[in-house]
Amino acid sequence: MFLSKFTRSIICVGEYEYTKSVEIGFSKEKLCLISNGVDLPKEKNTKKHNNLNQYNLLFVGRFDRQKGIDTLLEALKTLDDKKLDFSIKLTMIGSTINSDSKMVFPNFKNIVVEYTGWISKEAIGEYYRSSDCLIVSSRWEGFAMVPLEAMSFNLPIITSDIQAFNEINKVSKLFFNCGNSSSLASIISCINTYDLDGMSERLMKRMTEHYTRERMNNMTIKLYSDYLQG
Repeated sequence: MFLSKFTRSIICVGEYEYTKSVEIGFSKEKLCLISNGVDLPKEKNTKKHNNLNQYNLLFVGRFDRQKGIDTLLEALKTLDDKKLDFSIKLTMIGSTINSDSKMVFPNFKNIVVEYTGWISKEAIGEYYRSSDCLIVSSRWEGFAMVPLEAMSFNLPIITSDIQAFNEINKVSKLFFNCGNSSSLASIISCINTYDLDGMSERLMKRMTEHYTRERMNNMTIKLYSDYLQG
């Protein structure tokens, strides 16, 4: 707040950051909303995701409490003992970073879980193209890049209901109570009843209108240009 007195503009990378900045007293005249953006890949996910016999779920990120990895694993542990109309495979890209994180990685009887470790951006792109749904289980975030990357590949997403994801959730309409494994398990157990194809179309429209790297760069350059000219 103190340093804001010495700057002309403050860039907020998401609607939540902008709203919270206003709430805590930052000047609206200085705030500028320029959402995070990503490149649109040449090859997108062309799969159909509705009413499948197997759902290939994807998690990308640190295996830490902040990312809600414990919520996701507990939800799957609950589903592992239930009879579902479809099978589940979860690919987890990343690893534990915080040394104080004491995550329990359960063994599953009926759900296949693949741990890849950290892999290249190009390799992650292949998973975005071949998966059926991304799970973003974070307890807190800024306006995160992983859901935007998934959206750019035309991949459906399920997120927690934290405020930072509000602008995505109002489009996807598929989210669970943050930190509540039962809420997430309930959604996954019914995933074959949702119109994931329709969701990915809505998210792609939102992506191309608001979250491309080109739009982000152009707005940032204009902000600096206006500053230099003014």
